[in-house]
Amino acid sequence: MKIYSVSDQAFAVYGRVAAGYPVQGLMTELAAITPEPGQRYFPREERLHRAARSEECGDVFFGGLPYEWGWYIGSNQETDTMVFHSGSTLVCGLTDWTVRVALRSDVEKGRVPAEKVLTFTVPAHTVVELYPNTLRSAPCGDVRLLVGLPYATNTDYDPAGRVTDVDALLTARNTWQAKVEE
Repeated sequence: MKIYSVSDQAFAVYGRVAAGYPVQGLMTELAAITPEPGQRYFPREERLHRAARSEECGDVFFGGLPYEWGWYIGSNQETDTMVFHSGSTLVCGLTDWTVRVALRSDVEKGRVPAEKVLTFTVPAHTVVELYPNTLRSAPCGDVRLLVGLPYATNTDYDPAGRVTDVDALLTARNTWQAKVEE
């Protein structure tokens, strides 16, 4: 498996390095968080919303739409599922991390062919935007990540009806999940 860098041109279809966003205060608060045992992802962390320049960063990145600052802390090597959201995701790690990505258009019947999945490394403190059309795995490695998403993403949700094949992939609010077919 070839591993690319997010600075490689191959990443341009999935996202971009988003330099210039004022995430320093957010990252300082992220470093101070001690998660409960077994806890890996928290969609909204109030202390992040109170961080220096948090509101400025969120307002500009999300273009005035409601957003949430959360975190992912833990160790992961499993990448057999991938998710996508309606809306971009801002991610920045205190550590180097790796993400597997594919395009939403690669999903067929809830599965993504493994040959369509690419792997990218992201250096610590590099702000990355993942585009809405990008499926992404959980971050790989021992990581501590800031995660910015449209408000209420990844929270409990069970729609009244499911109309299309894509609806069947909905696992949480604004979160669709597909399996990687090895």
